[in-house]
Parts: sequence; structure tokens; C-alpha cells
Amino acid sequence: MVKTLKEWREGKDDLYKYLGFTYNQTIIVEVDEDLHNYMLECIFPNYWNSVVFQVGEASSHVEKGGTYTTFVKYKNRYFCIGDQLDMNYNRRLSHYVVRQHINTIKEKVNLGENPYQEPQELEELLKIN
Repeated sequence: MVKTLKEWREGKDDLYKYLGFTYNQTIIVEVDEDLHNYMLECIFPNYWNSVVFQVGEASSHVEKGGTYTTFVKYKNRYFCIGDQLDMNYNRRLSHYVVRQHINTIKEKVNLGENPYQEPQELEELLKIN
């Protein structure tokens, strides 16, 4: 189910609860273009390229640095991938974890499947890598 800006605004939940994760968790959840663009425009992004951006204020911190709510665009579809390490300062590790999520999204979308992924603790993913 695609999460929308309209539903989020109508509800009383904070963004994390609405999208289904908490601080320092990763997830893959589809969002509509309006929610994606709202998050991109509400505060200057911490990191931004043609595929991914991080909301401009750290949502929390883990041992390896600040974490930022991160969004991805692929084939005119939009996804939140939860909190990720700062892509400007911890480039090798953060880009590796984000790339894993992007690859999952690409694979599932190309197969016509829903790329939704249950929340995972970011710290646990960082231990593996």
C-alpha cells in the first residue's frame, strides 16, 4: 500500500509511526510523489542526488554517526528507506547500505513485485557490513 501525504496529514501520527518504523530503523515502504516532494522541500536536504535524498536534519544518532530519514526515486516510484547513516560523512558504509536497499527496490519493481521490507535495526545492518 502506498503511503500518501494526504493520509499522513489527515492522521494524528508522526511520520515514523505512519510509515511503520522508528528512529534508527531501515525499511522499504512506497510513498506517493507528494510525500516524497514534501520531505524534499520542507528543509534543505542533507544529501541529494538524482536517485536519493536525506531529509536535512539528523533524526537520531548511532555509534557510527548521525542518521537521516532517506528517500529513493526509481522509475517514477518513490520509497522511504528509513533512517540511514549520513551519506556525506560516512560515505563508504552509508552508500553500501543504501545501495542494498536501492538494489532490492530495483529488483522487486522490475519483477512487478512490492518491494516492501520490514523494519530492521540500522545498528544490526552496520555490524554485518
